[in-house]
Formats: sequence, structure tokens, C-alpha cells
Amino acid sequence: MTLLRRPTFLGLACFAFLPILMTDVSEAKESTAWDLRWEFQGDAGYELLRSKDNIAPTYDRFYLLPSAKLTLGAGEQLALRMAVRLRSDARFIQNDADKPLDFSPRALNVQWNTDYGQMTLGLQEVEWGEAFGFKVADVVHPYELSDYLLANTVEAKIPLALVDVLFIFGPVKLELIFSPFPRRSSIPESIQGIRTTGPEDEDEFLDKPEFGGRLGYTHSSGIDLKPFFYSHGNRLPLFGLGMSAAGPVMTAVQKRVQTFGLSASQATEKMVYRGDVTYTIDQPAGLVHANEIPLTNRLQAVFGADHSTESGDTNIGVQVQTDHWNEKPLGQDKRSLTWWAFRYQSKFFGGKWEPQAIFWHGIGNHDAWLQLNSNINFLSACVWSVGMDYVFKLDGDGSAFYFQQQTNVYSRVSYRF
Repeated sequence: MTLLRRPTFLGLACFAFLPILMTDVSEAKESTAWDLRWEFQGDAGYELLRSKDNIAPTYDRFYLLPSAKLTLGAGEQLALRMAVRLRSDARFIQNDADKPLDFSPRALNVQWNTDYGQMTLGLQEVEWGEAFGFKVADVVHPYELSDYLLANTVEAKIPLALVDVLFIFGPVKLELIFSPFPRRSSIPESIQGIRTTGPEDEDEFLDKPEFGGRLGYTHSSGIDLKPFFYSHGNRLPLFGLGMSAAGPVMTAVQKRVQTFGLSASQATEKMVYRGDVTYTIDQPAGLVHANEIPLTNRLQAVFGADHSTESGDTNIGVQVQTDHWNEKPLGQDKRSLTWWAFRYQSKFFGGKWEPQAIFWHGIGNHDAWLQLNSNINFLSACVWSVGMDYVFKLDGDGSAFYFQQQTNVYSRVSYRF
């Protein structure tokens, strides 16, 4: 049990296998007697982030993301997956002596596949939901909110040691998840220049296992329905402003909540319609004072549609998101907020250039956020990504997440092996 509580040891165990797996990795090896196969791949590169307002952290670092998979039996009946992340510098610029090397295991699990489903045990990542951007239904994992460079990418998700069982009964699927050792979302060292601190009930929170499940049904017409339930800690913590001997401090509020939801999608030849709806019970609504944390029920809904060209090279998507609280959260003027979003992504020159633009704007509030990204693929295995997050209108009547309230530019050069 101690091994699962300490992810560093999982990563060290993962690295113990890498020298074996890295031997002659030019192609997957196969034994016809045992039908044994293994694969090794990864991503290495350099990433840079600069903040215009000089409040968000600034990064300048190298990284390595090796992963390996060992399979046994026909159709990958049994699979062992391992992955880690190494970064040369995961420090905030003001604390440049704390962590010269960041080591984080990303996967160490065993998966058993049968005709009736699959079971995955160990460190892994699970993804729920249909929406882009704000994935309100993706509640299984906490997030690395302390890292601004990862705040809007899949790498922000923190892997967990899970028992994930999937049953398949024709068009019906049932997924059950149990997380015996949950973790909380990390928080930045400061918000708008004010020091932050974690919640006081951290040990009690971590000792409570998280659990839930999702039922899936796919109709012959293409409609896919997935109702779900999950008992978990609120993934995006709220903060209350208080005073300490050292000055102002923002205290994180993270509590156990219960989320009920439904994800749905409908695919046609050129269109995909999708939606996520969640209802969260006992969501923290802010701090009144140290001994009282008001709770409220929260309804979130995202509905959207995507259109793809005949070639599949261009995709245009629109969506509308609404957020409603039974009680008005502290520091917010409204009980309900709504936004619309537009996404454009395409491929040019045979896929060598892949631009993407996402724009969010409030309906009845002044939240406005533009995210630009451009991937340039060269030398068959190299990618240069450049992008910008530009928040140009925040008048205090919206609810944009704190880690997006900065204008920054980033660059990432990676080599896939």
C-alpha cells in the first residue's frame, strides 16, 4: 500500500524496466511461441513560457517523456504500460533553487482484455466528457494547477492509482472506477501576487477513497449516451482571501463533492453534435471566515457542434457553456454565467502546418479569452509548437479560471521517437 501512496517509487520501478525495453527499439519485437510483443516510444524537447504581466511563472526547461508497452497474447490480451516524465527545471522563477529536476511517473499499469470487457490496475489516466476547452465532465483526476505551462493541456492531469473495470454487453458498456489513494489538485504559489496556502483538512481529504461509474449506450443511429456518477474532491479549488502574520493570503478550499452527469454525442457524415451536463452537490462556494465554508449545488452544461470538411483537414466547432449555482459564490455578482466559444483547426502543406484558434467570450459578462496555437511538423518526427493565451477583457463579473488570467506566449520544440 505504501508503494501506491508514493508515486516516486512507481516511477523508479518503471525506470528499472526501461534499459531492457530500450534495447533495439527500431521495431516491435515478437515471439511467435508466446505471442509476446513490446513497444517503446516517447517525446523529448524544450519548452519556454513568458508572461507579459510578469506575474505568472516563467519557464525555460528541457523535458523527456519515455513510455513503453509490453503485451502478451492474441489481440493484446494482457498489457503492461509504463511512462514517466522528466523535466530539467520545474521551478517558479522566484524559487530557482528548489527543484533542479522534476521526476513524475505518468503510467504503471496492467490491463487485461477479454471479449466482455477489460480491467486496468495501477497508475493511469481516464478521460470523460465530450466538450473541448472546459471539460466539466472530466472529474476523475486532479490537475497540476501550479504549472502555468500545462494549465491548458492534457499534461495538466495528475495520474492516479486506479481500479478501472469495463464491462461490454453489446451496445451497452459499464465502467466502474475506484481510487483508493486520491490526490488533490496542486495550487500555484501565488495568485495575482498574493501568497496561497492549502486547505487545513488535507490528511482527512486524502484518506477518503474516490469512486464512481459510467454507463454507456450506443444506438444504431449513432447516438451515444453516457450517464455517470463520481464521488471526488472538487478539482478546481476556490480561494478565500484572508490575513496572516506575513500579510494577505489566499486559502484553497477543497472538499468532497458528489457529481452526477450525462455526456452525449451524435455523429453524422460531416457533423458531430456533443454535450456534457453535470450537477455537483455540496460544491464549496468560497470562504466567509476560517470556521465556515459555505456550500452550494452547481449545475454546469456544455453543448456544441463540429463540422469537418470532406478531406478532414479542417474542423470548425462552436459551443455554449453555462454555469449555475444554487447560492451566489462569494466574490461573484451572479448565480449564473454563460459563455460561447469558437474553435478553428486545420492542416496545410500535407499536414506540415497545423494552426488552431479558440475564442471564448461571455454572454452577459465580460470574460474574453483568445488562445492561438501553431504546430509545424518537420524532419518527420519533429514538431515546433508556438502559441499565445491572451485574456483581454476581465471586468470582474465573469468567472475565468485564475490560471488563465494572464497573457503569455509559449514555444515548444519536441522530437518523437
